[in-house]
Amino acid sequence: MPLETAIAVVKEDVAETLALLSDMARLARISMPVLNSVVELASAVTQCDLTRHGRTLQDLGLVGFDVAEIVELINS
Repeated sequence: MPLETAIAVVKEDVAETLALLSDMARLARISMPVLNSVVELASAVTQCDLTRHGRTLQDLGLVGFDVAEIVELINS
């Protein structure tokens, strides 16, 4: 796999999933230092701030919901 392709895959995967999980952990007030480190390392590798450019709860229209409400929406 070419390096550019690998970087694009990392960028997409981290921005779409891990950044969202990090945002959810922040809302739940759960410390996730390893997850946040992976996002930071991926940001360095891809030369893009994936925390800022990744998917967030706001992007999904979930601002104002608490953790229990989000979990209920996911499970329904």
